[in-house]
Amino acid sequence: MKVGILTLPLKANYGGILQAYALQTVLKRLGHEAILIDASSYLSHLFHIKKVMILLHRCFDKFILQKKVRLLHSRHLNKGMAIVCRNQKEFVDYYITPKIVVFSPRKLHRKSFDAIVVGSDQIWRPLYYPPIEDAYLSFARHWKIKRISYAASFGTDMWEYTLAQTRRCKSLIRRFDAVSVRETSGIRLCKDYLQVDAVEVLDPTMLLSTDDYLSLCKRANTPKSVGNLLVYILDKSADKQQLLMTICSDGGYYPFYVNSDPYNIDIDAEQRIQVPVEVWLQGFADAEFVVTDSFHACVFAILFNKPFVAYMNPERGGTRFESLLAKFNLQHRLLTTSDAFRLDELPPIDWADVNNRLHELRKHSVAYLRQSLA
Repeated sequence: MKVGILTLPLKANYGGILQAYALQTVLKRLGHEAILIDASSYLSHLFHIKKVMILLHRCFDKFILQKKVRLLHSRHLNKGMAIVCRNQKEFVDYYITPKIVVFSPRKLHRKSFDAIVVGSDQIWRPLYYPPIEDAYLSFARHWKIKRISYAASFGTDMWEYTLAQTRRCKSLIRRFDAVSVRETSGIRLCKDYLQVDAVEVLDPTMLLSTDDYLSLCKRANTPKSVGNLLVYILDKSADKQQLLMTICSDGGYYPFYVNSDPYNIDIDAEQRIQVPVEVWLQGFADAEFVVTDSFHACVFAILFNKPFVAYMNPERGGTRFESLLAKFNLQHRLLTTSDAFRLDELPPIDWADVNNRLHELRKHSVAYLRQSLA
């Protein structure tokens, strides 16, 4: 069966890249021809409209309110992104194949697919995938195909759709043959606002084994990490730095970092280059402890059985962390502040229990995909 995969654009996001890679890999192992649908240029075009509004807002701040702001922040940022993301693009071009690159999903031919799988990641968050109706296959409204969502995420436990978006998406999702979400809160949102029943499944990255990921590192001759404390912080803050210092001091760890500062336009693009995907993965294999505010870094810490703490990022979607950690009885690993944190008071992780839970959840999730595409 020819199965299209509709997901978020694959750019500077390691988790986003690896969830697409994992889902495509699993679908291939189930015997399907899995094809990624790359419509990132279309989304970029839509974001240009937003950029005009942002520019007007910045003009107001600069010339009326006399604030010190950079008018063309987005222009400076995008100018260097090809350099910043070149290592990740190399991984995508080599491993995530086949794929169809189109300006808009509406340019796809109706006979190209027997089924389309929507997911994963926050593809059902209107802020991240405009127009949100396309994430419910509005462009394929009259196609005779199977429509499936796999681990689609709203990113939050709050409903962010307008009334018009809700009405249109409610109509579109009724055409789906199977609906699954990544978070427990997504089940409630589907029921309350879209009037459909959804099931909860694992993020695609958790469908592959550590051996699958280590084989990528081996193939790339990835060097060993320098240090034993993996640090992957997306949004820096003084409190997160204090947490890191406490853990290093209490545990005698030596930190190493697996991300640059890709969106800091005050430094050259060459200094913002993201490490290769394989180096990011190797970091989890080498780490003795992980400190992160990233959802997918939590996922890989669990997969590699590495002790970790997760500093929740509410702006990026806090419910994702809560739902993930609840699946493995690891809620005690979630922090919202470094206040009163002591490493020696952190309860140990029962990895045997975690791995048993992962095994059962993985079987359930793969069975969902197999049955949905039967």
